[in-house]
Amino acid sequence: MLYVVASGATGFDASGGFVANGYAEHSPGGYSMTAALVIEVVLTAGFLNVILGATDGRALDQVWLFWVAPLIGAVIGALIYKVMAVKEAK
Repeated sequence: MLYVVASGATGFDASGGFVANGYAEHSPGGYSMTAALVIEVVLTAGFLNVILGATDGRALDQVWLFWVAPLIGAVIGALIYKVMAVKEAK
């Protein structure tokens, strides 16, 4: 899936270490060990915070809102588009 997305970019070349893990000389971008350490720590902490927040017993009674509201918004958006869309002449 990553290959399909990345290959749509102009100048994409999979031979340059596409989706390679590493730092310094093993990093396609040449990122340092410090950069890799900081981003791994920060993003993992954020990811875990989202998971724990979403599964916390105190939050489960509110999860319905974050499922229902986007669905209602999608329906409203589709209806607005249907009303406002100009029909093509045949």
